[in-house]
Amino acid sequence: MSSFGGGDARNKQMTDTIGWWARAFHPDEDVTENPEVGMKSAQEMQEILTWWGQGHPGGPDEMGKKTMQVKQVLDGWGDASIALKDKAKALQEAMGWCIENYPAHRKKLKELEGKTETKQKLIEFFEVIKQSKADDYLDFWKSNMKKEIDIKAFEGDEKKMAKKCEKAFLVWRDRELAKPTKQTGKDLEETLLWWSKNRKKKIEKMSYEDRLMFDKLAQGVSGRKMPEYGSDEEVPADVVEFMRNKNNIKILEDTLALWHKHDEPVDTFGHIKNEEERMKLTKLRDAFVQWQKMKLEDPLTAKDANRIRKEIAKAIIWWEEEEGESYDADDALEEMKHDVWKAMSCEQAVGLWHMAIGKAGRIPPLNEQSKLDAVKTCVEVEDAMSFYRKEGQFMDLTEAEAAQAEYDDKYEKAKRLAKFWGRYSKPVDSSRSAAAAELMTEIMEWNRDTKKKKKKEEPEKITKVEGFFGIFHPIQAPDINDKEATEELLDILEWWGTQGYEVELTKVGGDHKKHLKKLKEAVKYAETTDSNAFKSTEDEGLEWKRDPDAALEMEKEIDYNISDILDWFKGGQISAKKKKHIGKLEGYIKNWWDNLTDEEKEKEVDPTGQNMDAYIGPEVDNLVDMYNSINPLQVFWKDKGYEYAKRSGFYKPEEAEDFNQRVEECWEWLSVKLNQKKGDGDEESDDE
Repeated sequence: MSSFGGGDARNKQMTDTIGWWARAFHPDEDVTENPEVGMKSAQEMQEILTWWGQGHPGGPDEMGKKTMQVKQVLDGWGDASIALKDKAKALQEAMGWCIENYPAHRKKLKELEGKTETKQKLIEFFEVIKQSKADDYLDFWKSNMKKEIDIKAFEGDEKKMAKKCEKAFLVWRDRELAKPTKQTGKDLEETLLWWSKNRKKKIEKMSYEDRLMFDKLAQGVSGRKMPEYGSDEEVPADVVEFMRNKNNIKILEDTLALWHKHDEPVDTFGHIKNEEERMKLTKLRDAFVQWQKMKLEDPLTAKDANRIRKEIAKAIIWWEEEEGESYDADDALEEMKHDVWKAMSCEQAVGLWHMAIGKAGRIPPLNEQSKLDAVKTCVEVEDAMSFYRKEGQFMDLTEAEAAQAEYDDKYEKAKRLAKFWGRYSKPVDSSRSAAAAELMTEIMEWNRDTKKKKKKEEPEKITKVEGFFGIFHPIQAPDINDKEATEELLDILEWWGTQGYEVELTKVGGDHKKHLKKLKEAVKYAETTDSNAFKSTEDEGLEWKRDPDAALEMEKEIDYNISDILDWFKGGQISAKKKKHIGKLEGYIKNWWDNLTDEEKEKEVDPTGQNMDAYIGPEVDNLVDMYNSINPLQVFWKDKGYEYAKRSGFYKPEEAEDFNQRVEECWEWLSVKLNQKKGDGDEESDDE
């Protein structure tokens, strides 16, 4: 591979990238021993880059693509023995039904669910208090504990009634806590109000009641279990710090305002168009789940009890005077079974459709969409089925499927290459470290547990072991059967895991610092020898579901990084432009900023021109000219130049860091001086 490499960081990155490509896409060929594999890989990379640079053309035509999408839906929907054309007809009819009836059907199901839940809650209530006595108990509670619950104030039968009533109310409430309700939002608001007044209280000196409030809020927003009241265990410092931050409380309050703005949706957010708002509310709902779990431990308040009493009284009327006692959810579902089948079929088909068109997770499922959006979605799928029945089923998809497979293969390679190029030469972080450490541990455990003769059957693993040994013991010839060296490396990896895969050298000392330097080097070696490196991980897949913009971010990442790689192959025109911008900024920093004395830097700007010891007149004009000249260059430096300088080898890492600090100091100083010039502390004007 030496023929592909040079001495600087840029050449090393290209060498490592070609080596990674060869291992990722030609795992059966030895790129280390056969230079032709490296050359072939370089040519393939260039083909992919050219394809991307041309706007990644290809793939099936629109008719072929839509036919394959419909076929994907039909293959996954219904009985496999039914012909696709018959499935398309049945699904088109089901979608037609949904267009007319789906919103009303969802409403009926919600009502059924509510009645079923109410009946179950009443049955449990009657297990505590007999139905014939229910009115007496509810009236007793209303008369005696409307404002305050004080069971100790009663004796004899009245005390038994009070206790039994409280128990029945708690049973009712505990079933409610299985999911967030509108009441949850009100409770959270009250607790936020309490915390805003008590933020400065010392946690360890709080009363039991105050700690109960604090623990609910802290656990709800952090998702972490708080230590028991009175125990020696301290509340995590980062949780306390988060809770004391006014901005964090403000964010919660703003999210609650969104909760009310959207009429407290509780379960689903599909009708909310704004993705950012939908994300915030989803996170709030997750916090509510934690909140609900903790409320199970709360004592019953008079306010809660009176709300529950009213709900029970209303439910009893439904039970006794309407259909409640004879209501049977199974019978109700049986009457609706044909509609339920149609709705479930449509919901499944819509999910399959979103997968086929690449929007799974970016559009809410059908049962979470607003009435209008649900109808639009059903119309879209119905149209697709109609198209298939009229034209799609008669198409020969041989060429279209081959074109799609080729396109998908190229896109996957481009995506992985962009991720590799864009991240490999950046500083190693804890997430990359964790992934590489898992691979290293697996390889070293294999080396420890596999017999000497058996190892020869897996030469690829032998190469990796030798590579890791070479990093940790560069002077010695690596002996893969060195048990002591193997155990030593496993111990180092285990230590690293206990440190959360720390990457900052300043945070470790002694031998650990030496080990950490080697580990960071080993991470990059692990990535270049891992054929699965830089594939989309499960977490990234989930992120796409949580955030539709993630797909766009991936496009931007690919576009930015592949532009860099294309520049390498095309002779460095983009690189030359970047170097020119950096060189121009470097000239201002070296020839002007570095030559300013401390006395000159301490001088203020006098907009009146009266202070002869300050910057006045032409001196101020010179500062304005310097500000306007440096402004676009420092913007470029922050956006692309700093990262490029490090990645390309144009600056050594320590040189890039030093220059970046000088640019920031210079820009901050200039900004302050221009504010002094205006004399009002405002931001710089547009014409400066």
